Amino acid sequence: MLKTMKMRLLASLCMLALFISDKTYTVHAEEDANNISSYFTTEAPTNIRVKTINASSHEISWTPLLDADGYYVYCSAAKSSGYTCIGSTYGTSMRSLDLKTGTVYYYKIQAYKVISSKQYYSPISDASSKAAGHPRTPSISIQKIKRQGKTVAVIRWSNISDAKYIQLYRKKSGQSYQKILDKKITNIIRNGVTISYVKTKGEMQFKARTYNKSGGIRFYSSFSKTKKIKLR
Repeated sequence: MLKTMKMRLLASLCMLALFISDKTYTVHAEEDANNISSYFTTEAPTNIRVKTINASSHEISWTPLLDADGYYVYCSAAKSSGYTCIGSTYGTSMRSLDLKTGTVYYYKIQAYKVISSKQYYSPISDASSKAAGHPRTPSISIQKIKRQGKTVAVIRWSNISDAKYIQLYRKKSGQSYQKILDKKITNIIRNGVTISYVKTKGEMQFKARTYNKSGGIRFYSSFSKTKKIKLR
């Protein structure tokens, strides 16, 4: 019951902050007992950044405002309407969870200050956005072994649990990268692949990325760090 009451209180504060900001962008702090300023702030939070944590969550961060006591974070699947408060924080970052792959999410930030037990609000920031569904950046490792007279490159990957597909790229000496694998992640390749070489010589470089699909659109991760192997 206590948790439910806290959630209802947060929702009420968010709605109040959003309502006030829709009506005025400068709130006069007449009850400022400490004489901090005639106004809390006439500026909205800036430098709103949205970072992919995994396929279903974002991390939103921003530059702190002087004298702010906390911040409200608003989210919508439309740029100009439908914003709801997803929480408040005393810091300058927050995570948005349970996102739907393929949906572009827009975020706005609003600062507040408590003066004489009342909250006063900054303007709401401009929107920053990012599509959900981009997986985490995978990690790969590579090991060279001998097997039945062949040189075998054993390539293993991790951090792929939030992706459904994986691509592997290879670069030979003096050449550009070529895609050598693009498959759905099944139990057969969940941990990695092996590639056999008989006559190939020289250095090779490998990198990988994962992706999800929604409505015919691919949502890629960043490429992994490059790993090298030298044959003979």
